[in-house]
Amino acid sequence: MTSSKPSGRPSGRKRTKTAGERIAALLQGWQQRSQANRRQRELRRIRRQREQSKPAAGPQLAGMRKALQFRGLQRRLQRRQLDRQPTRSPMGWLWPRAADILTAGDAAGQLMRNGATALLIASLIGLVISAVPLRLNSPNWYMDVLGSIGETVPVLVIACVFSLLPLVVSTDNKATDTYRAQLLSRSRLGYILALLLLPLQLGFMTWLIGDTYASSRNQINAIRVNANSLIQGARQTTTTEQFVAFLRSRNLNANLESIAAAPLVQVRTEFVRSVKAQQQQGEANIRQTTNSTLLRFGSSGLRLFANLLILAIFMRGFQMLTRRSAPTGMDQEAPQETTSSQAEDPETSISF
Repeated sequence: MTSSKPSGRPSGRKRTKTAGERIAALLQGWQQRSQANRRQRELRRIRRQREQSKPAAGPQLAGMRKALQFRGLQRRLQRRQLDRQPTRSPMGWLWPRAADILTAGDAAGQLMRNGATALLIASLIGLVISAVPLRLNSPNWYMDVLGSIGETVPVLVIACVFSLLPLVVSTDNKATDTYRAQLLSRSRLGYILALLLLPLQLGFMTWLIGDTYASSRNQINAIRVNANSLIQGARQTTTTEQFVAFLRSRNLNANLESIAAAPLVQVRTEFVRSVKAQQQQGEANIRQTTNSTLLRFGSSGLRLFANLLILAIFMRGFQMLTRRSAPTGMDQEAPQETTSSQAEDPETSISF
């Protein structure tokens, strides 16, 4: 009988397989631990975000207190707030009441701002009334509108002065800074509009002069065509009866009996001469009227251009002054800072 002896060591293949399994187990355990750590970090991040986004206890308690208030108490509080607020009624304009106590400087500044606004609104209403009815295809209408703007230049100057003075007399620096920013943007817009009016005025003036020349040329051409048709029609007549019939067809006032008794050549020559004389007289009248009209348009256009140019220059100066202006409190603080700095610096002070 053959007896099988147990081997004390495993074979080489078995030992190699066990080492591979151990390495795989180590790798798998390392992956599991890394995944667990990643999940824990993600959970901590989510918990931290929830704690940051959680509302504070104060607003929640305020909301609860607001929800637990009685309706009667809420109505009483609302009634008190309405009593404190100034009521706006038509009788309030006839018998005004002082809502808030203002200093003299703030009251003067508010009055000047309201005055500037009233002047601008009145000027705008006047421009709208003068522009009605609208005639968008006529250059005269545009020139009339620009002329109305040029006439309101003194009112605009006064409104700008009134709007700049509140920066000097007002004592509320915060409100003054807000008003200064608004005034600066409005002054910039006004300066741009004043500049745009200059090329618009030149363009409308050119259009008006061209339209006047075209109208004059059309009238002269109509007179010439009418005169040529009368002369050709008269020359085509061969008898006195035909010439009299021609005059009646054109509704010409003449002594037809004397024309019928006179020779045809003499009457026709006299008629052609009178038509040519009327043509020359009509053309001369039209040219004279056109020249006087153009002269009047030129003088009014130059005067309007000068007014608009003055307005543009003034708006530029107004914008610069508004930009360089500062509240009164800042002007008073600057010298104090300089004097304090001089007092602190012992080297600059000289004692005698």
